[in-house]
Amino acid sequence: MHPLTRRLSALIFVLAPPACDGDVLVGQFEAAPPATTTTTTTTTSDTGAASATSTTGAAGAGACLETECQGRVYLCGNCQDDDQDGLVDAADPDCLGPCHNAEDTYYGSIPGQNGGNCSKDCYFDQDSGGGNDDCAWDQRCDSLEPDPVRCAYDPTIGVGTPPGTCDEALASQSEQCQSTCLPLVPNGCDCFGCCTIVGAPTPVWLGSERDGLGSCTRDTLADPESCRPCTPVTACLNPCDTCELCVGKTELEAGCDEATEEPPQRCPTGAQACGLAGQSPCPLDHYCITGCCVLTIK
Repeated sequence: MHPLTRRLSALIFVLAPPACDGDVLVGQFEAAPPATTTTTTTTTSDTGAASATSTTGAAGAGACLETECQGRVYLCGNCQDDDQDGLVDAADPDCLGPCHNAEDTYYGSIPGQNGGNCSKDCYFDQDSGGGNDDCAWDQRCDSLEPDPVRCAYDPTIGVGTPPGTCDEALASQSEQCQSTCLPLVPNGCDCFGCCTIVGAPTPVWLGSERDGLGSCTRDTLADPESCRPCTPVTACLNPCDTCELCVGKTELEAGCDEATEEPPQRCPTGAQACGLAGQSPCPLDHYCITGCCVLTIK
């Protein structure tokens, strides 16, 4: 976060497919069998910032293939328009990576992702344990109480192993956490799912729940009971900067396209920009997360 071998036996007997010219998202695309009848439709969101291509009939060049997140396929990697908004997987602004199991909410929707307790690890992988990423945070450290029922504010608790203070966890996360989790974090979020989103009065926790169900969506951003306020962990934060696509921000500020550098939006050094009309697809085994091609996790 490989499906490439999954269909190999079915492809052996056909001619080599045409070169890919569609979006290649994190592990979602591979060479496709020759098309017989293909209809391609490109749909652009209201902002004109993101587009998606869907193919019907026999698969053609650029056909979407499933994207795995740590060996499993979730809704944001299944190459289907699950919420029927005309946008597929990474082209849908609600999809924040292949480890996201919903296309109509910011809530991750993966069983166990919230961990079931106050101790949190990397929100943007599929597991609730910190062994693979060494990220450590406890929501009882947060005076804004993103989970007030289970995690009332208690700044005296210890965080991580060996336990440190809340202030230490807020200001310092391990190199392993930053190298493993931070590349998966969308622009505007910290490693623990606390994000600054246009339309929300404060940073909000993507894992917010009401009555046991995920409640934070684009439509509920202004409701603090549905999108709970949270304090970003500065030690593992990917801020939403000028000339970046971010969670809830699908077009760039005026003037970014007049910059001397190409492309107009910013990405980490060596990362390919994506997500805007006319841009090249991400390479194989990458996923377009808030405008930048990110290597999928395995």
